[in-house]
Amino acid sequence: MPGRFLAALLLGAFLFTTDTAWAPCNRITITVDGTVEPPVAGALVRLEAQPSRGNGRDSDAVWPDANGSFSASVWYSTSVKGEVGALFGDDCSRKPREVVVSLVAGDRTLATTHLDAAGFLVDALGNYRAKSRVTLRGDGQ
Repeated sequence: MPGRFLAALLLGAFLFTTDTAWAPCNRITITVDGTVEPPVAGALVRLEAQPSRGNGRDSDAVWPDANGSFSASVWYSTSVKGEVGALFGDDCSRKPREVVVSLVAGDRTLATTHLDAAGFLVDALGNYRAKSRVTLRGDGQ
């Protein structure tokens, strides 16, 4: 009986220490809602999150609806050293400095807008949502 108790205690301690000491950094979502005016057939809305510190950028693209409405989200890593660095006690304080929202057709960028971090609401989990809708002009104006 004492052997089982000791084994259970050691297993619990192992799981606790590996879960807290080796836990990777969180990934958060950054969401921007908006409209493409007028709608452009075949064009994508691209979100690119620029970090305040650390390496790289996180990006994703969505197709707007037929009426031009879109809701675009990108997964954003809070790890300063990247996904592998997070496994080795990384600093998990990486925050987005700016989000670039672009309307792209083929290899051409038709419209771009920049949103700084102050333009977002942050929820209790650290996820970002733009405070206001974005309008991308598909006609180049």
